[in-house]
Amino acid sequence: MRGVRSGWAISSMVLVACSGGLGSVQGHDVSTGQAIFLNFGTSNTVFLVTGDMGNLCEVFTGRARPGGSFTILETLLANWNVTSTDPAVPGTYGQSSTPSAAPGLFSDTIVQWGSGCAAYSRMQAGSGSVRIESFGGFQAGAHLVVDVELKFGDDHLAGRVDAVYCGEAQQVCGL
Repeated sequence: MRGVRSGWAISSMVLVACSGGLGSVQGHDVSTGQAIFLNFGTSNTVFLVTGDMGNLCEVFTGRARPGGSFTILETLLANWNVTSTDPAVPGTYGQSSTPSAAPGLFSDTIVQWGSGCAAYSRMQAGSGSVRIESFGGFQAGAHLVVDVELKFGDDHLAGRVDAVYCGEAQQVCGL
């Protein structure tokens, strides 16, 4: 009986450890272990990043360089009014990689993997959406909670992400 209990305990730990992801793209698991969101200067565009990189906030605000291998999901969320971006609101942001001539809620999502500052590959979502459940604004301690439902070729990512505000996004070594 003792061996059976140990087996159940190990199985339970494995299930808990695997529950923190959205799925995989071309064999690369997309983790929600670290999740941040940022702003671009005075733009109202929300930049969401989640993945297995340990120092996401420092990297995407330009205070550090990435180290080691990574798989990250990057999503831009825009409440587009045809000429600029209005503040983000709860709702479903449809995947689109090109600006629209009509107003609406749009997301543009990629998954990339690599090591250090080198992204070995990037794949853009072909369809799906990111639904904002709640958005606390661009302020310290604020949260962005989203539901992800995206297709990358034959691969599918789905799940919930709770991200914390990190600051203003800075370009870092091409990521």
